[in-house]
Amino acid sequence: INAGSNSGSVEQLIVLDNKLIFKATDGTNGTELWQYNPDTNIASMIADIYPGSPGSDMRDPVVFQNKLYFRAHEPTSGRELWVYDGTNAPSMVYEGRSGTNSGYPEHMYEFQNKLYFQAHDESGDEELWSYDGTTAERVAEINPTGYSGTINFAEFNNKLYFMASDGVNGYELWQYDGINSPTLVDNINPSGSSLPHGLTAV
Repeated sequence: INAGSNSGSVEQLIVLDNKLIFKATDGTNGTELWQYNPDTNIASMIADIYPGSPGSDMRDPVVFQNKLYFRAHEPTSGRELWVYDGTNAPSMVYEGRSGTNSGYPEHMYEFQNKLYFQAHDESGDEELWSYDGTTAERVAEINPTGYSGTINFAEFNNKLYFMASDGVNGYELWQYDGINSPTLVDNINPSGSSLPHGLTAV
């Protein structure tokens, strides 16, 4: 992809419509959205979302409702939520913060036919958000005094589990059933944060 001794920096690999989607750089267009078609054995850039260097820097890709959602950086809108349907050009679907300010959507995870992620709102507050394919909305303000840091999602017994902070108990294990407000599962470390990572249902 990047001719010569330079690296193509291939990362964030995911499959959509029997094509391998990833971010890479060809040394000219910065880090952009690419795809590999096994039928033609050709890798090609899908779109130059952020012309020039450093590029759009696609992150946290997830397939939701047969489309690829991801975070991308664009010069007039900052880092926001984008979508690619496999045919048409990628487009921004939600702008968490207007102008060049960034909503920073990340850690995307599908649960009960909605896309959940951590993001900043217009004021810069960072909380748990959801997107149903049409509308994005804040699920709850888990931490009224600062960032909740909702990351490390996993589904278990029809509930969404994740790490978050309510501003009182540190970063602990939380759960959300898709209807009621998220709740603290347990204050594992009463003297600080337990920082639950690597959540896996077995």
